[in-house]
Amino acid sequence: SHSMCRHKGKSMKLFWTNNIYRQLLLNSCFSSFGDSIFYLAIINYVAQYNFAPLAILLISISEMVPLLSQLFLGILGDFQENRVKHALWIAKIKILLYAILTVFLVLSPFSLVSVIMIVIINLISDTLSYLSAYMMNALYISVIKDDLHDAMGFRQSLMRAVRIVANLAGAFLINVMSIQTISLINTLTFVIAFLGLYVIRHTLYEVEKRIEMSHTGMSFKKYFQHLRQSLAVLLRLKETVILLFLTTSMIAILDVSPRLIALRFIHQTLAQLSIGQLLALLSIIISCGAILGNMTSSNLFKNIRFTHLLVFCEISLFALITSIFCQAYIVIFITSFISSTIIGILSPRLQAAVFAYIPSDKMGTVGSALSTVDILAPSLLSLLTLSIASSVSVQLALVFLYLILIALIFCQRLVKFNTHN
Repeated sequence: SHSMCRHKGKSMKLFWTNNIYRQLLLNSCFSSFGDSIFYLAIINYVAQYNFAPLAILLISISEMVPLLSQLFLGILGDFQENRVKHALWIAKIKILLYAILTVFLVLSPFSLVSVIMIVIINLISDTLSYLSAYMMNALYISVIKDDLHDAMGFRQSLMRAVRIVANLAGAFLINVMSIQTISLINTLTFVIAFLGLYVIRHTLYEVEKRIEMSHTGMSFKKYFQHLRQSLAVLLRLKETVILLFLTTSMIAILDVSPRLIALRFIHQTLAQLSIGQLLALLSIIISCGAILGNMTSSNLFKNIRFTHLLVFCEISLFALITSIFCQAYIVIFITSFISSTIIGILSPRLQAAVFAYIPSDKMGTVGSALSTVDILAPSLLSLLTLSIASSVSVQLALVFLYLILIALIFCQRLVKFNTHN
């Protein structure tokens, strides 16, 4: 536990002493807070309409499409000049978008058209957020270069803590506030995030000057050359990439489960909880597990082999799918917690292992190529699962997840990992 204190102490010290790290992190926190509450409110709100399954599918799609465009966005991010200026612009545009949405929700009665409007704005806003994150990635990493593993773990823990607070707040707010008010709160969190960036803009300009970016002017030839070089860096980490793929596919199964639960329980929920509150509760349980995993990743569980952790995770996900099938609430909560704890242990270890080998001018592309490996499979998996659930039945979607899990177990058996894994 002594190393644990030191580990946390180092991250906290970084948080208090490093102005840029702190501010960028707080900005992410505010945006994430607004987003989480808004998402809960929307899902909860549409649950009462007869177009609920379609709406949940559309909203899920609007969250996944930007994820899929990440590879392109990462490269764009690497090629940006004036990153800081662009990030400030993006922050302003996001405020404007959500302000428009709030006005729209106030002025028009809620219908499928409102859902489509929300979906379009969500799509544009998320896409811009990713672009902004990739542009700032190199700045961010150059600021925390020496404490990469700690900073990543701390960041993940903090973001999850924010999600817990957001879900706690959300579970309460969705019953006392209108969707319009929550949309306004979401807009205000983007205003705060913009101001946070604006306050440190001069320091950021300095960091930006300091970072050596090796390419000027974007051309298609350059684009593909850059992509090839970045992917070459990745291929040298072949086994890490496969581990990453396995881990993220499991994350996908865990991520899609609350939505399946929402569809499975849309007509009967536990002890007078609304769908939104059920999702909030699940999200809190999953986040707590992930934080526990993140915090113990670099000390307590340092010596457990990677492959063993994956097997434990497969077992608990199997139990999770079965418990959704049987509508066993308590088991759903327990298995969600166990799965997220194991994934929380795996994630920072993997990220640190990968980022340690990457040159800074390829950070955005490699990061996004990873995210694409990382996200392409899971997003498609989630989309397929949700499509099956909303068009055929939730039970069939669960059978589909069983098959995916079995495929992952086979995939893991095929790969011979190094001893340290």
